[in-house]
Amino acid sequence: MLDILCDFLIIQRDVTGGVDIATTQLSETATTASSTSTLGKAGAAEQPKKVSAIPAKKPVEAKPPPANWFDQSSSISKPNNDDFDDESEASEVIPKQTKKETSKATTAVVEDDWDIEDDPSSQAGYIKMPQKARGAFQAPPTGVNQQFGNRPSTAVPSSHQQQKPQQQEAWSAGGAGAMKGGFLSSNLQSNPPIAGPKKRVIPKQTKNDDVDELDDLMGFGGGQQEQPPIGKKPAQERDTLGFLKKSEEEKKRKEEEKKSAAMQKGAAYKQLSEVNQNLAGYQANTSYPYTLGQNVPASIRQNLQQQIKVDPISQSESTEIKKLLFKSASSNFHDSWHQGFYFDNSIKYGIYQKEGGPCGILAAVQAYFLKHLLYHTQTKITEVNREQRENLIAAAITDILIQAASETDNPSRLTIVIPSSSQPNPKQPIQPHQCHKLTLSFSNSQTVFYAVKDNLSYFIQQEGHGAILLVYSVIQTRGIRNILDDMDMRENSLLTEHGYASQELINIILIGKATSNVFDGDKDMGDNFIIKGIHKQSDIGFLTLFEAYGYFQVGQYLKSPRVPIWIVCSESHYSVLFSTDFTLTQKRPAQFDLIYYDELARQEDDIVLTVKPGLYKGETDLQKAKASDMIPPIDAVIRTKWDLGLVSWNGRQPIL
Repeated sequence: MLDILCDFLIIQRDVTGGVDIATTQLSETATTASSTSTLGKAGAAEQPKKVSAIPAKKPVEAKPPPANWFDQSSSISKPNNDDFDDESEASEVIPKQTKKETSKATTAVVEDDWDIEDDPSSQAGYIKMPQKARGAFQAPPTGVNQQFGNRPSTAVPSSHQQQKPQQQEAWSAGGAGAMKGGFLSSNLQSNPPIAGPKKRVIPKQTKNDDVDELDDLMGFGGGQQEQPPIGKKPAQERDTLGFLKKSEEEKKRKEEEKKSAAMQKGAAYKQLSEVNQNLAGYQANTSYPYTLGQNVPASIRQNLQQQIKVDPISQSESTEIKKLLFKSASSNFHDSWHQGFYFDNSIKYGIYQKEGGPCGILAAVQAYFLKHLLYHTQTKITEVNREQRENLIAAAITDILIQAASETDNPSRLTIVIPSSSQPNPKQPIQPHQCHKLTLSFSNSQTVFYAVKDNLSYFIQQEGHGAILLVYSVIQTRGIRNILDDMDMRENSLLTEHGYASQELINIILIGKATSNVFDGDKDMGDNFIIKGIHKQSDIGFLTLFEAYGYFQVGQYLKSPRVPIWIVCSESHYSVLFSTDFTLTQKRPAQFDLIYYDELARQEDDIVLTVKPGLYKGETDLQKAKASDMIPPIDAVIRTKWDLGLVSWNGRQPIL
C-alpha cells in the first residue's frame, strides 16, 4: 500500500508541474505569509492581502514546470518575461524557527505527505507563486482536481492545523484571479522548495525500472536487459527463479568434456585386449550355419513347411498358460516385457534391456549367445558383426528350446510360438490366445535352427514381443503338465509377484526341467516329502547372492558348467559373468580375469575383474558383515565359487 501511495504522489507531482514535497512540518505557533501572483494580461484581479510575517530569508528561485508533460526528461527553460505583468516574481516568506522548533520539525515523518490533498481544511495557508504564461499545455484533471474542483495543488502546506480566515481569503483571492485569467490551477508555476530539513527524494522511474527493482527486492535478479532483435531468441534467458538457462553449446561442450574425461580414465582400466583369449577345447555336439544370410534358402523353407504343424492357441489353453505364469488367468505381462532381443550400441556383444522385469530371460539368451560366439565359432568378442549376431541369437534360442524338449516324452519335437495376424493391439504385451504355435518334428538341431531363423524377425524387433514369445515357446515345448510335476509345489508360478523370472523358469532354460532348487540331486525332507534339485551338468552355470547370505547352496552341476559362463542372480536382478579362457573350467589358476555384463546397467565399455583366490581377508558371510564394509554384491557372488577370492575392479568404481 505504501508503494501505491508513493507512486500516486509521484504522478501528481509530474502532472502539476514538479512540486517538491517537504518533510518538514512547521511549528503550530509559526505564521506563514502568502505572496501574491501576478495576474495575466487578459484581466485584473484584486491582489490578495499580504500577511505580516517574520522577516524571511532570501527566496529561492522557483523552477518552472516542463513545457511538455509528455517529455519530462527534456531540459526546462525559464518562461518568457512577456508572460508576466510584473517583472518581479512573488517570493516566499519563511518564518524563523527556533532551535526547539527546528528539532521538532526535523523529527516530522513523511507519513502525512499523502494526506495533504485529502484534507480540504489544510489547503489554506499555501504559499502562492507566479502563474505560468498563457498558452501552456493543459494537464488532464486528476482525481484530486475532480474531488475539490480546480483548486491549486501546487503549494506546500505549512501545517495540518486550521488556518486563519485571512489566510483562506488570500488563497481564495489568488485562486479566483487565476480562474478569471483563464488558467487551470494545474498550470500554476510551482513553489520554490522550502528551506528546511531533509526532503523525500524519489527518482523518476520508468516501467522497466519498477519491474527490475521489484525483481531485486524479491531475489529474482533484475537489471535491464537488452531486448533481442525481433525473430531471434536470446542466447540466454532469465527464468522465473532468476537462474540462467544453459545454452545448447554449453551442454554439448560439457558432454564432450565428460566423454573425454571418461576415455582418459578408461585408459587406466584393464581392457579386453589384455585378457587371455583361450577359446579352444570345447567339444560342441552341434554345428550351426553361423554364416547364413538374412533369409533361409527356399529349398530348406519348403522342407520345413512339411515338418511344421501350425495351430492357434485356444482360449482354454491360454488360460492354463497364464495361471502357470501368474497364478491368475486375468493377469498379463508387465509393459516392461514388451521388447525383443536386440543389442546395445556401446557393447557390440551385449543384449540391451529397456526396463526391469525380463532380465532373467534376457540374461539366459545372452549366456547362450556368448557360448556360441566364444566356444563354437571361437570368435574374439570384439570382432562380432551384425549379420553374425542375428545367427548367434537364432542359435541361442535353438539351444534353449532343444534343452526344454530334452526331458520330455518326445525329445524330437518342440514348439515355436509366433504372433497371429489377428492380434488386436501390437503395442501391448501379447497374450497366448493371440498367438499360433508351430510344432516341429526334427531329427537334428540344424532343422530347429532353420525353423528359428525363418521366424527370427518376431524375436529380435526392438518394440516386438521376443522375450514373451520365447517364454511361451519354452512352456509349450516342455508342456504345462510336465512343468507342474517338476515343481516342489504345484501352486508355484514361473514369474514372481514382481514380474521377475522364478528359479523354476531359469532351470527350464538351463537343464530342461522346472525344478525349484539349485542343489545337486533331490532331498528327502521326511514324511515322503521330496524337494527336487539339479541332476546333470549344464552348459551354462548359475551363481546367486542368496548363497552369500547363507540361505541355500548352489550345487556343482550349476557352479561348474561345461563353458565358463554363469547367469548371476543378485538383488532380484539377473546378469552375466564369463571368461574368455576355457581352461578355467578345468583348473584353478592363482589369478584370472572375468568379464561382467549387466544388460540393464547402460555400460559404455567392458568391465574386467581380476580374481585372486585365497587372498581375501574380510567377512564372507554377508549376514555377519558390517554395513561399513561396503562389500560389492558381485564380489560376494564370485566368492561363492572361488573361496576367499580377492576381486579387483582394475580402477573402476565397484557396482554396489
